[in-house]
Order: sequence, then C-alpha cells, then structure tokens
Amino acid sequence: MKQILSTKKLTAQELIHAQSLSQEVTCVDVIRTQAIPFAIPHTDRFDSLAFTSTNGLKYFLTDEQGHILLKYKTIFSISGKSQQTLTEQGYKTALTAENAAQLAVKISQSTASSVLHPCSNARLNDLEIGLSKTAINYIPLPVYETQYVDVEIDSKEYDALLFFSPSGVASYLKQNTIPPNAICCCIGETTASFLQNKQDSNPIIYPESPSVYAMLSLVAGQINFKHKHE
Repeated sequence: MKQILSTKKLTAQELIHAQSLSQEVTCVDVIRTQAIPFAIPHTDRFDSLAFTSTNGLKYFLTDEQGHILLKYKTIFSISGKSQQTLTEQGYKTALTAENAAQLAVKISQSTASSVLHPCSNARLNDLEIGLSKTAINYIPLPVYETQYVDVEIDSKEYDALLFFSPSGVASYLKQNTIPPNAICCCIGETTASFLQNKQDSNPIIYPESPSVYAMLSLVAGQINFKHKHE
C-alpha cells in the first residue's frame, strides 16, 4: 500500500476510492474554520455573488437572507465542490472557473456591475485583483475565519501529500517538513503556486478537475510512473 498524507479529513467514500488505488491515507486537519459575525450589505449594492470556497458558501448560508439572495442574484463560482454544493441545493451558477483568478476574468466579461464575495478573513486577493482592472465593483464579505492547527505530523515515509488550500500549506509548514521525494498534490493551481513559492525540491502536481477523487487518481498514476523509472 502506498502511504498518503491528507491535510484534511476525507469522506468515507473518498477513502474507499483511495483503497481501490492501493493507497493508505492518513488524515490530519491542519486548519479549522469558525463563523464570524457578518452583515449582508443592502441588496441594491450588488447584483452578483461569487463563491471561491465551500466554507464561504456554508457560512454565508447561516444567514437566512443568504438563501433568498441565491434565488435571484447571479451566481459565480469556482468549479469542484463549491459548484457541486450549489447545484445540490438547487442553485444555478452562471459562470464557473477552476480558480479565483480565472473566475475574475470570466466575470469581467459578463454583465455584472457589482459582486459580493463571501470569504475568509484571510482570503487571497486573486478575485479582487482581477476585478480591480474592470469597472465592476468588488465587495468582500468575511463570513468565517481560518485558524492554523498546531500539529506535528509523524515522520513516517509518505509517498504523497495532499494539500487543499494555501492556508493548509502554510499551517502544515509551520511545524513540519515535506518528506524527501514525496509527491505533493494540490487541489488546484493556486495552492500549487503557493506551495512552489515555499519549496521547490519536491514534485508538485494538481489535477485538471479540482476534486479529491481526481487528486488520488493523479497521485496513483504519478507514483506508478515514478517507480517504473527508478
């Protein structure tokens, strides 16, 4: 069995998929999120909503007004779990992209005039920077805070590590190092770029589609390729 470290808890179905790929996954949460008080701006101030994380959506919907707004405001979202969650709850997304920077490009080509962005208090500025080059008004709305979890990971030899956000990378690296020769698989390009800036000794990969299943399958293929060429 190949040894995989996931920097967040995976679902039972995701772990079963890993087992089918001959992977034993150790899950450790390196960040936690917590709701913070927020007040949704007057609805006349924005005509669209942008979601760049599932947590942004989850905490936004703790306000009943959030559910109402999603029924008649234009919705933009990154693909993967955020879009999937919106679809499962019956909401239609007008535009999707793989990351916030790409989403900003697509929004800039839309008819939106003002975008509300439910986000973390420690959000990346990719969406804001992208929209700053346009006439579209960007309104950040912090709805949760991201906290690092101080945890020392055991020093066993892992074949691969899974990272799901820049915050997760930063938290992990506070007290831990990446095992030599371990493959680092990130949920998407943004997280991969952040990790690349922190270290460049380990191979860093990310799937075309941002999902845990895609990450696990990509890791399996990379490990097999690596072993064939050793």
